[in-house]
Amino acid sequence: MNNEAQLSKRELEILELVATGVSNKEIAEELSISQNTVKVHLRNIFSKLGVSTRTEAALTAIQTNLVEFNGFSPNDMLSSDPNSRRTQVSPAETRGIRWTLSLALVGILFLGLVGMLILLRQDESGVDEISTIAPDIESDRWKELAGLPSARNGLALVTYENL
Repeated sequence: MNNEAQLSKRELEILELVATGVSNKEIAEELSISQNTVKVHLRNIFSKLGVSTRTEAALTAIQTNLVEFNGFSPNDMLSSDPNSRRTQVSPAETRGIRWTLSLALVGILFLGLVGMLILLRQDESGVDEISTIAPDIESDRWKELAGLPSARNGLALVTYENL
């Protein structure tokens, strides 16, 4: 069965985009069609190729030379030379990636620690020290009431104008 003859030009365009890993929304934007139209085309492609997933459709398209993936044909991927099938990463690049990830992790841990310290530095009344530094604003809208007997935490519900 000749799959290329069965697929329309638009279906081949969509299949090529699916093989690159883009979403239905991105395909729709690229081809100026609706997402529902993309879904209909994908359903037809799946039926014609005898597959049930996007991954199977992309793999079948590449294996049958319906589309090229990043300039590689299936024959290039089946080559006996291992360097033609995979990109080699040098040890220096690996160290650089590990170093970057380590710095990111340290940064996240530092931000988490700072957040914990801010939460722990609240005084017993439950008011942040930062809010006591801010100048008091006099307003007729706000009225100071007596403090609660103990600090409260958790969820509260309020009704506003019977809503």
